[in-house]
Amino acid sequence: MPDGLSRRGATRARLALAALFLASPAWSDTLAAGSPTQELELDDAFVTGLSQPTSIAFLPDGRLLIAEKAGLLRVRTAAGTLVNAATFPVDAAGNERGLLNVLPHPEFASNRRLFVYYTAGAAADPGNRLVTVELGTNDQVDLGTQEVLIEGLYAENNHDGGALALYRNFLFLGVGDATGPLRANCLTSGNGKILRIDVSGSVPADNPLIGRDVTACEGKVAARPDIFAWGLRNPWRFWADPSTGNLWVGDVGDGAYEEIDVVPKAGGVHLGWPHREADHPLPGQNADVTACASDSAGGGNCLEPVHTCGRPDCESITGGLILDACEWPASLEGRYVFGDYNTRSLWTLGVNGTRTDVVGERVPLARAEGSGPVHFVEHQGALYALMFAGSGHVTRIAPRTPDAACSGSGGAGAGGSSNDAGATAGGSSSGGNSSAGSPAGGTASSAGGASGASGRPPGSTPTSGSAGDAAGDPPGNGGGSGCRIGGRAQGVLLAALAVSGVAFFLRRRRGRRPRPT
Repeated sequence: MPDGLSRRGATRARLALAALFLASPAWSDTLAAGSPTQELELDDAFVTGLSQPTSIAFLPDGRLLIAEKAGLLRVRTAAGTLVNAATFPVDAAGNERGLLNVLPHPEFASNRRLFVYYTAGAAADPGNRLVTVELGTNDQVDLGTQEVLIEGLYAENNHDGGALALYRNFLFLGVGDATGPLRANCLTSGNGKILRIDVSGSVPADNPLIGRDVTACEGKVAARPDIFAWGLRNPWRFWADPSTGNLWVGDVGDGAYEEIDVVPKAGGVHLGWPHREADHPLPGQNADVTACASDSAGGGNCLEPVHTCGRPDCESITGGLILDACEWPASLEGRYVFGDYNTRSLWTLGVNGTRTDVVGERVPLARAEGSGPVHFVEHQGALYALMFAGSGHVTRIAPRTPDAACSGSGGAGAGGSSNDAGATAGGSSSGGNSSAGSPAGGTASSAGGASGASGRPPGSTPTSGSAGDAAGDPPGNGGGSGCRIGGRAQGVLLAALAVSGVAFFLRRRRGRRPRPT
């Protein structure tokens, strides 16, 4: 939804409000002919009948977790049955409040814990919080096991963020500025930030602001210790590269540009907001990257985005991931895929050999009619796109004939499947290749991490030693199946992709959705 800072205008606001109440007729998806799309097939009904779904994540045994905005957490069994696991006490008023993300603990197989990010009920706490909770063997969540990891984050109708990612024992949370852009600069606030904690709830000792004093924004001088990166507007979705530890962030822009940022493994960077929108200065702001060096946030110059997507192509970005599964055809493997909710588009970008930047222009991959993507997950050699509006659903895109070289090798790159980096580097992937059209029945479990949660409030959590990280890991040196090919010749990729994009049409009218703005 447009806010007081947006430049999109009253007409667009009225259209967005009207879209909240439209019903949804029947729909279907199709793939366009051409290369490389002729090598893919699409399951347009992998999961259907959802109500405003916001995120998905696979469990180690192939079950799929589905979060819905109104608070319902559902489980899709390997047989395709939907089970209602819990209803969280959320405040879902407004465009982007509610149940926003779910991710399994890296040791879920032994501790059955989930990470859940949601807007708490106004009667108890008007802010956003991150909790852990236990999912029983009967696919039911025991809300009595809920333990708070982070709370007290400002929650407005818009800019609530909700990205979750895992890298080894580190858990990352993306929090929007809650329509208060100055919070993105303030290092005593968790809003407009990427936060990093240990999976046990403690703050890693090597977080970039540990023990650092900053200019007071709210009467404090000590920086918030769980801050990893700052200067973000609304990090709706991001992904942790299991082979490098870098975060690939999709940050929703204001009125002209959307951006993809690659945050280095060590963090400690300012991504530019509110001085800049992507790589363009806002009115009255410094026109170059030095704008970020002069405010209370510190952290040097603004981190330049690796990709900027402006109007009319992009209006509300959904960050994606690198297609690492070796089942993908050579024209797609190793490329970064992302989307845009408002323009209902999917694209891919080439990635350099060190996986720190993109190469070449974005290439159209898909377009949906009626609803755009709000979340992407790669699992067992397939891409899963979550569509929010109308009759919410999950679409599965997979190679028509998976690469035979993947047989028995575990086909999801370093660490198995990727649920917003739900598979950590060094994890294991079993199940080998997956044939196109097969249900989510493969397994992909991650190793590392501690169970439980401390319930300590943000900003006062005692620090602990770093958990399982290796600061000297070179880019691209993660453990994997041996099938991922990094740094493919970009000319070959672009030539193949330029022939045709995938076009799939969800024949529905717009429905109510938490459009990131």
